[in-house]
Order: sequence, then C-alpha cells, then structure tokens
Amino acid sequence: MKKIQIAIIALFLLVISVPLLGMETGLYTAKNEENRTLAPKAPVTDAKGYEAYFNDHFGFRQELVSLCSLWKSMTGNHLISKEVLKGREGWLFYTTDNADFDPIATYQGKNLYDETRLQTICENLQKITDGLKERNIRFLVVIPPNKCTVYPEYLPEAANKPGEQTRLDQIKNYLKNNSTVDLLDLRPLFAQKKQDATLYYKTDTHWNEYGAFFAAQEILSHLGLTGDSLEDYTVEKSRIDGKDLARMSALSHVMKDDMVSVRPSGGFQAYETAGELDTDKIGVYEREIQAPSMMIYRDSFTVAMFPFLAEHFQKSVSNWTFHIKKSDLEEYQPDIVILEILERNIPFLETMTLEE
Repeated sequence: MKKIQIAIIALFLLVISVPLLGMETGLYTAKNEENRTLAPKAPVTDAKGYEAYFNDHFGFRQELVSLCSLWKSMTGNHLISKEVLKGREGWLFYTTDNADFDPIATYQGKNLYDETRLQTICENLQKITDGLKERNIRFLVVIPPNKCTVYPEYLPEAANKPGEQTRLDQIKNYLKNNSTVDLLDLRPLFAQKKQDATLYYKTDTHWNEYGAFFAAQEILSHLGLTGDSLEDYTVEKSRIDGKDLARMSALSHVMKDDMVSVRPSGGFQAYETAGELDTDKIGVYEREIQAPSMMIYRDSFTVAMFPFLAEHFQKSVSNWTFHIKKSDLEEYQPDIVILEILERNIPFLETMTLEE
C-alpha cells in the first residue's frame, strides 16, 4: 500500500511539473491564438512578472484551454472563455466585464449615458466638425453596429433582452437636437440587408465582406457619390477555420466559418502607394480618376471596407487611430474626413479632439 501511495504522489508531481519543464526546456512553445500580446519573460525574482509570464506560457496551455472551452461548450455553459459567449447555431459573441465597452450590456441598455457624457461627446464632435469646415473639409461619423445588435436572435436566451434604448440611440438623438454633426447609423441598412445575406462572421467580432461592401455603398450614397451594385462584383465563398472569437477560445481548429470574397469583376483599380492597411500605420490608396480625396480614421472594421471605398476616390488615406491631427490634414489634404468607430468603441468619443 505504501508503494502505491508513493507511486501516486510521484505521478502527481510529474504531471504538475510537465508544463513547467516543457516551458523552461523549450520542448514546448506556447501558441498565441488570442487577440492580445502574451506577457514577456521575466526573471523568477520578479514574482508578479514571472507569474504573468507563466500563466501565458506554461506547457500545453493552449491544449488545456481548448479542452476547457470545448467542455463548457458541450455542457451548455454559454461563457466558454472569459470574453466569448456561445450563442445559438454556432454563433459566438464578444463580451467583457467592462460594462462601458461590453456589446451585450450595450444591447441590453445597461450602460446608458447621462446628460454630462452626452454633452461631452456632442461638444467634441462639434469642435471637430467646425475645425474641419474651416478647412473646407466635410466630416462624417460612421458607427458600425455591434454584431449582437444585428443578430440578437442568435444570442443565448438569457442574454437576448433588449433595452428600450441604447447609447447609440441616445447619441444619435442628442446630436440631431444639439449639433450639426453628420452621423451615419448603419443599423437600419443592416436590418434590411441581413434578410438577403449574412453580414458578420459567426466566429468573429467583425463583419464579413458582404457587410463591408454594403456599408461602403451606404457611406458613398450618404456623401452624394455614386457607388457600385453587387451585380458588378463576383462573390466566392469558402470554408475556413474559426476566426478571432474561436481563437480566443482556443477552438479555431474545431469550429468552422464561411469566408465571403466580394471582388469587382475587373479587379480593384485603386492601388496601394504607401503604408500598410492591416497595421496601425497610415495606408494610402490612389486611383487615376477625377474624384475627391478621403481620409478615414478608424478601427479594425475599416480593413475589409476600405478597398470598396477607395475605388471612388482619387486618394484614400487610412489611419488606424481615433486621433484626428491637423498635421495629417496638412500632409494629405483630404476633401472628406470619415471617422469610423464601432458601436462598442463609442466611449472613445468622450476624449476625441482635433489635435495639432
């Protein structure tokens, strides 16, 4: 009996040591499939730093996270990882314990603004509008809706409890009554278009190229420019591994999604002349046509939409930031400035300014 107890203890010590041995010997390299930067290596003497490093890099972490997420998914636990909510029919939704940025809380009307915050946003956007108008630049604010705003029917039943109004409703009405800010709300468009096509990825926070295409055409129409018809584009679909929300749950190899490719029959005519669209650098596209120039300050939602917009401008500049700078305006001389900001990123409007 004593030998069996010793063997069990030894086996237990071996099992709990494997992740550490695998990490420190280099026999196992932690994969990073999450949308965040893993903690850097720190000396053992730095207890807090090493703990963060160990939590992100211990051996077989990704496999264990994957098994945990899969188990939660199979046993009916909708919160399959810290920031991923599993809905119906394989749909995943982003969530966070920070109520100010939580799409679910926004949909449920649990993070409404008071008069002071609404006034701050209004004053900030009005100052930018006026500052750009002095430079003969048109300013347009575009707010893509959160995925759960467009597809609440796929939320778990417990989460599908819409509020009477949301922050976007508040801001839209406040700006209409107290400013000359030009705001384009894409929710009515998407409520219509979702009847004909799926506009967001099931396993990603972002819209797919259907959503990006329709959004671009709505922006162009709002600006008084002639857009394109989907009939002039070729649509191809393919099956792919799960995207960002699936990766955050370590289930990208288990869950699948539909990739939609929307391309002009003759190919895109606007071409990249500087920067990189998929990074936080400034990206510049140009086309040899008589048309206005445009600069868009934005988040990641513009990546899929930008090529559709760039087809209709002589020069299109993309800047992955919400900080509009006078130096940018002087350098690129845009006729139109667009601010694209996802619904869940609305709190950033409270600190926006026209910077030097």
